[in-house]
Amino acid sequence: MRSSEQQITTLLIEGSNKQGQLGITQQQTELKEHNYGVKILNIACGGYFTLLLLETQQCCLLGFNITKLIDIPKVELIACGQWHMVIRTNNGMYIWGNNDDGQLGLGDYEPRNEPEQLEIPLGNVVCGSYHTLIYQSDFLYSFGRGNKGQLLVNKDKSCVPIKIEHQNIKFVAAGDYQTFIYSNQLTLNGKVLHYNGIIKQLACNTDYSAIVTPDGIAVFWDKSNTIKHHFNNVEQVSMFGSRCYLLKKDGSVELLDGTIITKQIIKSIHTGEQHSLFVLLQNSFDSIVNETLLLSDHRDVQSLQQESRNYLFYERKIAELQLSLAKKDKQIVQLQSELNALKNNFNVQ
Repeated sequence: MRSSEQQITTLLIEGSNKQGQLGITQQQTELKEHNYGVKILNIACGGYFTLLLLETQQCCLLGFNITKLIDIPKVELIACGQWHMVIRTNNGMYIWGNNDDGQLGLGDYEPRNEPEQLEIPLGNVVCGSYHTLIYQSDFLYSFGRGNKGQLLVNKDKSCVPIKIEHQNIKFVAAGDYQTFIYSNQLTLNGKVLHYNGIIKQLACNTDYSAIVTPDGIAVFWDKSNTIKHHFNNVEQVSMFGSRCYLLKKDGSVELLDGTIITKQIIKSIHTGEQHSLFVLLQNSFDSIVNETLLLSDHRDVQSLQQESRNYLFYERKIAELQLSLAKKDKQIVQLQSELNALKNNFNVQ
């Protein structure tokens, strides 16, 4: 039921939920509206998981067959790679997940199952699939996989942040193999792309690097840095892996081949490897699945290979709650017995 006192964000969602990345009970879903029961400020999609930045400035992780509230307050910014994630708070950067290429920047190649503080100056955060970029206007730190030049230095990988001096950085995007920078010029892995217009957004996926201009022009370069696609009336491009969506100026969503995904008025798109979340311009309360986020204990990042069915998680959680309730019932009986003994000692009726 709609309530004027509740602040609810309803999203349009679709794709795979095999690892719980959509936070619903089904394994797969066609495009549908879903009410998460919380106010969501921002969304970041990884390969098979999702981070939600809530109104409380806390972060909720969906994926790896869990839904977990991350115990870090005052979150300001979130970003996700294929299997790693970054949170920026008002006083620090926290990072965790897989680390085969050093994408956590913690000085080793060991994965982290819980957030660990990254000793680095605060900045904007962008995650490629297997590398991480942290930047301000005059410098950029890169770490992780660099076999295609995405670290902007001649290294195949680095587990230590590498500082790159730069000038007037406005936007940065990262993809499977790309570091895409818009500053005084447009560069892709350090090579200049010749484009002289004003740019408002950069985006990358496995196949393309794209820009969007304020007047709605979207240009796509392929892996050979050749312009492959050109579109008009585009508000946003959302890309991850092989996925690519065009949010048009009228709020509709299309694929590169012109297939219309939805004509509902969309505000922004957030895409993962096999799932997507669409923020509606205005909340709709018709045909909404009313499922509030369920919070559970953190599970090892690699457990997704051992537990691929969401129903196992719910069965386990129910059993845990039942056991907890049984223990509480026993404690209540014990306390009641002690209270009765005290009353008898003081002759209290």
